[in-house]
Amino acid sequence: MLVVRRKAHRIVSYLLVLAHFGCATYEPHFNEESTENEIEVSSKKESIHSLYLIGDAGGAKPGEPLSHFQSLKDRLALESSDATLIFLGDNIYQKGMPKKDDENRLLAEHRMDAQLDLFSDFKGQVIFIPGNHDYYSGGVKGVLRQANYIEKKTGKKHLFLPENGCPIQKVDLGDDLVLLVLDTQWYLENWDKSPTKNDDCEVKTRDQFFEEFESLVKKNAMKTTIVALHHPLYSGGSHGGQFKFSILRSIPNLLRKTSGASMQDQQNPFYTEFKKRLITLSQYGEKIVFVSGHEHILQYVERENVVQIVSGSGSKTSASRHIPFLSISARMVTIFISILANRSVKSFSSSCSSYWCHKTRHP
Repeated sequence: MLVVRRKAHRIVSYLLVLAHFGCATYEPHFNEESTENEIEVSSKKESIHSLYLIGDAGGAKPGEPLSHFQSLKDRLALESSDATLIFLGDNIYQKGMPKKDDENRLLAEHRMDAQLDLFSDFKGQVIFIPGNHDYYSGGVKGVLRQANYIEKKTGKKHLFLPENGCPIQKVDLGDDLVLLVLDTQWYLENWDKSPTKNDDCEVKTRDQFFEEFESLVKKNAMKTTIVALHHPLYSGGSHGGQFKFSILRSIPNLLRKTSGASMQDQQNPFYTEFKKRLITLSQYGEKIVFVSGHEHILQYVERENVVQIVSGSGSKTSASRHIPFLSISARMVTIFISILANRSVKSFSSSCSSYWCHKTRHP
């Protein structure tokens, strides 16, 4: 009888652990501070620049457009030149841009063309950054192949950043507004497979990468600094160890959360080290915001004096768990940030991004 009770206790304890790990949902979660009144008031303040953030948009179905972006396309057509549209990586699922003779080349081109169509009437600046899936067709060669396709298709240069397969690049968006673009997969890659990948870059080592990031943050410490990177520093999604409860997936999800085996998950020691270094160095900036994709959710997070916005539901959705400050439903498409005249990171990020999230649901 005692043995039976012990077994029953273990089973109950195990199910409680699974429930704890599996409490991510598709429902929107808000802190008490995030109210409709605050959203409406903040949206009326003077704006000096608009940012549109779209991550993981490379999953258009064969022969179909990204129809859920039509309202965004209409809005972009009305924007002034004081606006920037950023595609936050994973621009082509599942394996980036393959060679021209590859059987998946036409699908890859279609998935990119669907995104290029979104800004055909946009007057502002457009930037694509790489994600991990964009590396899956030959590493940095596949990334450069994608960049070349975008430039040839649009007839415009400097749309894919950082350029030349390098890890970091600064873009001035205004007198007091700076964008730092980081290629996080460059850092996470197994360099033994691509020993010549950094031959055309000034930054050739991971230590030099951090030194350059620190230097740029310090030089622009009094400016509003947006850091665009595919992999987020904080997340309430699956890469952050939060999963929707499922009996069939419970054991694999538990192992994934606790082992850190995947380089793409925040539990991975290498990812964790990278994240901690960026958090530490970002403290030199007065007004700095990290914007990322990777997770197929929308979230706003404030933690350790860091503001992190996740916008990765461009073509896929997944469940998310509420973590302070704001957790938005994954069934929404993009995040809009109106950068205010007072350059206040907290005010424009928390309220205006949530305002746009409310207005951009799938039909």
